Amino acid sequence: MKKTLALLLSLTLLLSLSACSMLKDIKENAERNAAREILETPAEADAPALFLDAVKNGFADAHVVKEHTSMEIGRPTVEGEGDVDLLNAAAGLLKDLIADGAPGSETREVSDIADTELQGFDPAGATETRLDRNASHEPVTDKDGNEQIVAVTELVTDENGSEAAVPVTHMVEDEEGSTFGEPLSETLTETKNTDNILKLFFRYFTETENGDGEKEYTPADEALLEKVFGAKRDKAEVLSHFEVVSDYFADIDYTFEYLDPEVRAELDMDRTRVNSVDFYKAVRVTATATGIGKLAGVGKVTITFDLNEKTGYTFDYPVVD
Repeated sequence: MKKTLALLLSLTLLLSLSACSMLKDIKENAERNAAREILETPAEADAPALFLDAVKNGFADAHVVKEHTSMEIGRPTVEGEGDVDLLNAAAGLLKDLIADGAPGSETREVSDIADTELQGFDPAGATETRLDRNASHEPVTDKDGNEQIVAVTELVTDENGSEAAVPVTHMVEDEEGSTFGEPLSETLTETKNTDNILKLFFRYFTETENGDGEKEYTPADEALLEKVFGAKRDKAEVLSHFEVVSDYFADIDYTFEYLDPEVRAELDMDRTRVNSVDFYKAVRVTATATGIGKLAGVGKVTITFDLNEKTGYTFDYPVVD
């Protein structure tokens, strides 16, 4: 009985000490975060050089760097005059053959930048650079701590083309049932960066909208795209895979069209080192073929699908207390 009581007392004391230690750690972490200096977001023009320094420091400091490759294929769309079921079967077959031999899902450790797509990569040639931060929206208060309430406005253009901010109103009803317009109001907020993580987006395309409001992409120069994302797969080698279906298809061909490829990165500005880098190679594949033999009923078909290849790098660093 005495041994059991002693054991229970020991466990109670141990749990108490653990709880105190945990509370102390939480308090210390909160104090460190509160005292941390939130750095300013760098200028877009400075982002490429900052990125290159962060990658260099990342390979120097990380104890593990992993490369992840993956590929996603979108749902094909099929155009043709043949039987719908046969068309869909043909689309799936051609899609699989075109994707055959492309990078699958794989993870490996790398020890040197020379063994990665980061070797020689310079984002200074990107079509556009975008920066983002982790942020919160906090209410603006006066010296007494009261939240600031402001009127909701919208820009209105008059007949002379001049713009003016006018209050936005909504209809309300009083006690007597009469309705009237009342100005809308909202709490004034400000955006504050919450940490020193910087997110970079090096885009290799230009985005516009057509008359229907749909996004259209104009890719960068193909030589630049191949320098960043690697050469396209050899077309003759890909088409050689179709020999196994020569009894079903003739006049097989395909084209690749880049869509919105970009390189995304996350880096820690406190230590100027990168946490992750992802190369997104987005292309649209258009394949054409003529059904023969048992698939003669499909006639001429056009199959279109999007193919996204991703090569990503994650950097794991030793934990420092």
